[in-house]
Amino acid sequence: MLKLTTLGTPKHPIVLAHGLLGFDELHLVGPALPGIHYWRGIAEAMRKNGIEVITTSVPASSTIEERASKLSAEIEKKAGGNNVNIIGYLSYGASVDPPLWSAFYQSHRILKREEGPNDGLVSVESSKWGDYKGTLVNVSHLDLINWTNRLRWLVWEMTGNKRK
Repeated sequence: MLKLTTLGTPKHPIVLAHGLLGFDELHLVGPALPGIHYWRGIAEAMRKNGIEVITTSVPASSTIEERASKLSAEIEKKAGGNNVNIIGYLSYGASVDPPLWSAFYQSHRILKREEGPNDGLVSVESSKWGDYKGTLVNVSHLDLINWTNRLRWLVWEMTGNKRK
Protein backbone atom coordinates (compact mmCIF):
# COMPACT_ATOMS: atom_id res chain seq x y z
CA MET A 1 0.00 0.00 0.00
CA LEU A 2 1.32 3.45 -0.88
CA LYS A 3 1.87 5.94 1.89
CA LEU A 4 1.31 9.64 1.34
CA THR A 5 5.05 10.22 1.51
CA THR A 6 5.60 7.64 -1.27
CA LEU A 7 3.90 10.04 -3.63
CA GLY A 8 5.78 13.04 -2.30
CA THR A 9 4.80 15.68 0.18
CA PRO A 10 2.93 18.58 -1.46
CA LYS A 11 4.94 21.78 -1.82
CA HIS A 12 2.04 23.91 -0.56
CA PRO A 13 -0.37 23.41 2.36
CA ILE A 14 -3.54 21.40 1.72
CA VAL A 15 -6.78 23.25 2.42
CA LEU A 16 -9.72 21.01 3.32
CA ALA A 17 -12.91 22.80 2.26
CA HIS A 18 -16.25 21.31 3.30
CA GLY A 19 -19.40 21.40 1.23
CA LEU A 20 -22.93 22.61 1.86
CA LEU A 21 -24.05 22.18 5.50
CA GLY A 22 -20.51 21.21 6.45
CA PHE A 23 -18.34 22.55 9.27
CA ASP A 24 -14.80 22.44 10.61
CA GLU A 25 -15.70 21.41 14.16
CA LEU A 26 -19.19 20.94 15.60
CA HIS A 27 -19.97 21.21 19.32
CA LEU A 28 -23.36 19.64 20.02
CA VAL A 29 -23.39 20.37 23.77
CA GLY A 30 -21.17 23.39 24.04
CA PRO A 31 -17.43 23.55 24.72
CA ALA A 32 -17.57 21.15 27.71
CA LEU A 33 -17.20 18.06 25.49
CA PRO A 34 -14.88 17.53 22.53
CA GLY A 35 -16.29 18.58 19.19
CA ILE A 36 -16.94 16.48 16.11
CA HIS A 37 -14.37 17.15 13.39
CA TYR A 38 -15.73 17.10 9.84
CA TRP A 39 -12.43 15.90 8.37
CA ARG A 40 -11.66 13.48 11.23
CA GLY A 41 -8.85 11.11 10.40
CA ILE A 42 -8.09 12.72 7.05
CA ALA A 43 -6.28 15.80 8.39
CA GLU A 44 -4.52 13.69 11.04
CA ALA A 45 -3.23 11.19 8.45
CA MET A 46 -1.89 14.00 6.28
CA ARG A 47 -0.20 15.76 9.22
CA LYS A 48 1.34 12.47 10.36
CA ASN A 49 2.98 12.29 6.94
CA GLY A 50 4.46 15.79 7.14
CA ILE A 51 1.79 17.60 5.16
CA GLU A 52 0.69 21.03 6.34
CA VAL A 53 -3.13 21.00 6.55
CA ILE A 54 -5.48 23.94 6.85
CA THR A 55 -9.13 23.31 7.71
CA THR A 56 -11.67 25.98 6.94
CA SER A 57 -15.18 26.80 7.99
CA VAL A 58 -17.62 28.71 5.85
CA PRO A 59 -21.33 29.36 6.43
CA ALA A 60 -23.19 26.06 6.24
CA SER A 61 -25.77 27.50 3.89
CA SER A 62 -25.64 30.84 2.11
CA THR A 63 -24.94 32.07 -1.39
CA ILE A 64 -22.00 30.76 -3.38
CA GLU A 65 -20.54 34.26 -3.36
CA GLU A 66 -20.74 34.55 0.45
CA ARG A 67 -19.25 31.11 0.99
CA ALA A 68 -16.46 31.75 -1.54
CA SER A 69 -15.65 35.11 0.06
CA LYS A 70 -15.43 33.54 3.53
CA LEU A 71 -13.30 30.67 2.20
CA SER A 72 -10.94 33.15 0.54
CA ALA A 73 -10.64 35.19 3.75
CA GLU A 74 -9.94 32.08 5.85
CA ILE A 75 -7.27 30.85 3.44
CA GLU A 76 -5.65 34.29 3.37
CA LYS A 77 -5.65 34.44 7.18
CA LYS A 78 -4.40 30.89 7.78
CA ALA A 79 -1.96 30.60 4.86
CA GLY A 80 -0.59 34.13 5.15
CA GLY A 81 -0.80 34.82 1.42
CA ASN A 82 1.13 31.67 0.46
CA ASN A 83 -0.01 29.32 -2.29
CA VAL A 84 -2.24 26.40 -1.27
CA ASN A 85 -3.86 23.29 -2.72
CA ILE A 86 -7.61 23.20 -2.07
CA ILE A 87 -9.35 19.85 -1.62
CA GLY A 88 -13.11 19.49 -1.64
CA TYR A 89 -14.83 16.22 -2.35
CA LEU A 90 -17.21 17.41 -5.06
CA SER A 91 -14.94 16.53 -7.97
CA TYR A 92 -16.38 13.02 -7.59
CA GLY A 93 -19.96 11.85 -7.48
CA ALA A 94 -21.02 9.06 -5.17
CA SER A 95 -23.96 6.72 -5.25
CA VAL A 96 -25.29 4.22 -2.77
CA ASP A 97 -28.57 2.45 -2.06
CA PRO A 98 -28.86 2.89 1.70
CA PRO A 99 -30.67 0.29 3.83
CA LEU A 100 -34.09 1.09 5.26
CA TRP A 101 -32.61 1.93 8.69
CA SER A 102 -30.10 4.45 7.31
CA ALA A 103 -30.39 8.10 8.30
CA PHE A 104 -30.05 8.82 4.57
CA TYR A 105 -32.86 6.52 3.41
CA GLN A 106 -35.54 9.21 3.02
CA SER A 107 -33.27 11.88 1.56
CA HIS A 108 -31.86 9.28 -0.85
CA ARG A 109 -35.36 8.36 -2.05
CA ILE A 110 -36.28 12.00 -2.70
CA LEU A 111 -33.01 12.78 -4.48
CA LYS A 112 -33.24 9.61 -6.55
CA ARG A 113 -36.74 10.54 -7.70
CA GLU A 114 -35.73 14.12 -8.57
CA GLU A 115 -32.13 13.80 -9.81
CA GLY A 116 -31.16 10.12 -10.01
CA PRO A 117 -28.29 8.27 -8.30
CA ASN A 118 -26.94 9.95 -5.14
CA ASP A 119 -25.00 9.45 -1.91
CA GLY A 120 -27.90 10.32 0.36
CA LEU A 121 -27.25 14.08 0.30
CA VAL A 122 -25.77 15.02 -3.08
CA SER A 123 -26.84 13.70 -6.47
CA VAL A 124 -24.26 12.46 -8.94
CA GLU A 125 -25.67 14.90 -11.50
CA SER A 126 -25.16 17.93 -9.25
CA SER A 127 -21.55 16.95 -8.54
CA LYS A 128 -20.64 17.03 -12.25
CA TRP A 129 -18.94 20.39 -12.46
CA GLY A 130 -15.35 21.51 -12.86
CA ASP A 131 -12.91 18.68 -13.51
CA TYR A 132 -15.29 15.79 -12.80
CA LYS A 133 -13.36 12.60 -12.00
CA GLY A 134 -16.15 10.02 -12.00
CA THR A 135 -18.67 8.32 -9.74
CA LEU A 136 -17.77 6.28 -6.67
CA VAL A 137 -20.23 3.36 -6.42
CA ASN A 138 -21.54 2.02 -3.08
CA VAL A 139 -20.15 5.09 -1.31
CA SER A 140 -22.29 7.21 1.01
CA HIS A 141 -21.85 10.84 1.94
CA LEU A 142 -20.43 9.74 5.31
CA ASP A 143 -17.87 7.54 3.52
CA LEU A 144 -16.60 10.59 1.62
CA ILE A 145 -15.64 12.40 4.82
CA ASN A 146 -14.41 9.27 6.69
CA TRP A 147 -17.25 9.17 9.23
CA THR A 148 -18.34 5.63 8.33
CA ASN A 149 -14.87 4.37 9.21
CA ARG A 150 -15.06 6.22 12.53
CA LEU A 151 -18.37 4.51 13.37
CA ARG A 152 -16.97 1.10 12.43
CA TRP A 153 -13.98 1.60 14.74
CA LEU A 154 -16.26 2.74 17.56
CA VAL A 155 -18.40 -0.41 17.27
CA TRP A 156 -15.25 -2.53 16.90
CA GLU A 157 -13.77 -1.11 20.11
CA MET A 158 -17.07 -1.29 22.02
CA THR A 159 -17.18 -5.03 21.33
CA GLY A 160 -13.82 -5.48 23.05
CA ASN A 161 -11.54 -5.43 20.02
CA LYS A 162 -8.34 -3.40 19.86
CA ARG A 163 -6.87 -1.46 16.97
CA LYS A 164 -3.60 -2.83 15.64
